[in-house]
Amino acid sequence: MQITLEKWKAENYIDFYEASNDDELHNNMNNDFPKTLDGCKKIVSFFANSTDTTECVRAIKADGKIIGCIAAFFRTEINFKTAELAYWISKKYRGHGIMTKVITDYTEMLFSYFEINKVFAKPFVHNAASQKVLLKSGFKPADENEQEYIMIHRSGNRNDK
Repeated sequence: MQITLEKWKAENYIDFYEASNDDELHNNMNNDFPKTLDGCKKIVSFFANSTDTTECVRAIKADGKIIGCIAAFFRTEINFKTAELAYWISKKYRGHGIMTKVITDYTEMLFSYFEINKVFAKPFVHNAASQKVLLKSGFKPADENEQEYIMIHRSGNRNDK
């Protein structure tokens, strides 16, 4: 199975809807995650018009079919440029190591192409599968409650904290 990450196209909204139309997925996403075809059309249009300056959003494809999404939302904290990671994968493709590989490769790409020092994710406390994927991808719990996971870039050419 060939996994690729591609920029969203506005016409991909039906694929987004079909891949994400799952109550289990919806229970692990924020309230603003689109659940209707119209909502998916709006968010995919936003993704398609993104210029990778405030966010970098990609469709996850398996053998040419959209099966999920991964995104980084950039922000600047005091002396620390960060990206918040958000992701999901269609139910059919969970448990096969795909998301672990995608997150690992995607975070490497973020550190290589964007001026950031830290990537973090905030999976829901009840979402053990997402927490496990982050750990397998090299993230560490940022606090004892395991509500935030971080990966800090450690290279000689950035102002690391």
